[in-house]
Amino acid sequence: MIPTMGTRPDELVAAVRSVSAQRPSSNVGKVIVVLDDPSFSTAELSALLEGLSVDVAVIRSTDGLSARQSGVLAARSDWIAFLDDDDLWEPQKLEEQMRLAENTAGKVTVVACRVSHEMAGAIDASHSIPRRLMDPRNSVAGYLFRRRPPTRRRPSLFTSTLLVPRALCLEVPWRKIPRHQDWDWLVRADARPDVVVVQSPRVLVRIRVGSPGSISRSPDWRSSLEWAEETLAAFADRRIVADFLASQSLRYAASARSATGVRSVLGALFAGRRMPSLPALLVGLAGLLPTALIKRILRRG
Repeated sequence: MIPTMGTRPDELVAAVRSVSAQRPSSNVGKVIVVLDDPSFSTAELSALLEGLSVDVAVIRSTDGLSARQSGVLAARSDWIAFLDDDDLWEPQKLEEQMRLAENTAGKVTVVACRVSHEMAGAIDASHSIPRRLMDPRNSVAGYLFRRRPPTRRRPSLFTSTLLVPRALCLEVPWRKIPRHQDWDWLVRADARPDVVVVQSPRVLVRIRVGSPGSISRSPDWRSSLEWAEETLAAFADRRIVADFLASQSLRYAASARSATGVRSVLGALFAGRRMPSLPALLVGLAGLLPTALIKRILRRG
C-alpha cells in the first residue's frame, strides 16, 4: 500500500515498479495507491500508472482517516506491506519477510528489515541501517528512543519496511495525526502482548532521505511534544519519554529557532523528573546545526 500526495510522479512510478519486480511475483496482490490530496485527480494518477506489470488500484483517502488506514480498509489480503512513494523495495523483500513471518507461529508478527539510505542521489550500500536490530523481548519504544545515538545507523523501523497482518491494522488503526504516525502505530501495536516485531538482517529497502515535502523535514516541535505527552507516555517509562523529548522534540524546536519550543520541551523534561541520556541530548542539540553540515557529518559516519 502506497500513500501519495501526487506531487512526486516519477518517484511514485519507480516505487510501484519496485513492487512489480518482487520475486516471486505471486507474493504481490493488488497494489493500492492512496491519494491524500483532494486537489489531485485519481484518474490522472491511474493513467500515470497504467501499463505497469502489476494490478494497481488508485483510491482517495477517506475523510477523517489516515491515508494508510484508508488503504487498509480497501485491502482484501491477509498481509499488508507499506511503501512510501519515494522509497524502493529490493526484489526479494516480500519473499524474505514472508519467510520470517511464517517462522513466528503463535504470534501476531510485524516484520521489518534493514535499509540503505539514498542521500543526494547517491546510494550508500556499504552501511546497512540500523546497526543494531531489535530484541523481540524489548519494547519498540525502548528500542527506538532509549539512549538514541547521534548516528545514521541508529535503531530504526521505517514504514516502507513493514509487513503486517491486516487484522492487526483493523484492531490497532493507523491514526491521522500530524507527526510520528509510523512510530505511533508501532508503539500502540507493540503494547499488545501477542505482538512480536522482527527484523530481517538483510537490506531489503532503499530509503530516500530528505525528499521535498517530507513531513520528517518539518521542525514541528508542537506536534512532537503533544504526541510524547499524550501517547508515548502511556506506553513507555519516563526515561524513554525523556530521551524522545531530547532527541526529537528538542531538535525540532532548535531547528525552528523557537525559544518558546525549547522552553516548552525543557519544561516537559523538568515535569517528568527524568534527565535524558547524553546520546539523546546530543541528537537534540544537533538541531542547532545547518542541515548541509549534518548531511556531511552523516556521510562520514
